[in-house]
Amino acid sequence: MKLKSIFIVSIPLLSIVLAYIFIYGPNKKNIVKDNLDITKENHNKEVKIDLNKTNDFIEKKINHEENNENLESEKIINDILNGEFKDESKNLAPLFSLPNQFGELIHLNDFKGNLLVIDFWASWCTPCRNENLKMVELYEKYKNKGVNFLSVSLDGERGQKNPRSDWTDAIFKDGLVWDNVSELRGWQSEVVKKYNFNKIPMTVLVDKNGFIIAKNLFDQELESEIKKNINEK
Repeated sequence: MKLKSIFIVSIPLLSIVLAYIFIYGPNKKNIVKDNLDITKENHNKEVKIDLNKTNDFIEKKINHEENNENLESEKIINDILNGEFKDESKNLAPLFSLPNQFGELIHLNDFKGNLLVIDFWASWCTPCRNENLKMVELYEKYKNKGVNFLSVSLDGERGQKNPRSDWTDAIFKDGLVWDNVSELRGWQSEVVKKYNFNKIPMTVLVDKNGFIIAKNLFDQELESEIKKNINEK
């Protein structure tokens, strides 16, 4: 009877011992370790894949930019060899600031955003005075169409006794109602060097971004260029 009782008690106890071994036994450490190794391996693998994708993207981006730079360089070289290369920076209209007949400083940048006709002239220049009459006609036709006019006088030559009066009288007589400027230094004016010319009248057409698009155009040629740049037929 006693042996039977021990046996009956031992069965539940044996179940508990087996359960403990299963949960907390030596194999549990290996199971946990294996799971950690698998997780770590998968994590490293995923990171490695992401880095590879990133490296591929960066490499493709660099190659693309290098290819574009090479193509641009080849185009510039071909243009130079064919005589078609144009350095746009050289076409920028040289900036200047000169006083008008009232002593107010006029800046070339004041006209940015509109087409600008710069006319270099002088009161003592007969061809210039003749061109002034035609310039007045152009002004009346295009003054409300986004076209500005600026007359730069080279009055102030040594032979002139009163260059200021000569200049202002000519402005009034010729009807130059737009902006007029002058240093009254004749051919010593800074604009002569900047625009590199040695005879007048001389015109320069400047686009709305400040680039020179034409020089030395008069009459119909000047008007045609104005029309083209304001999209008028």
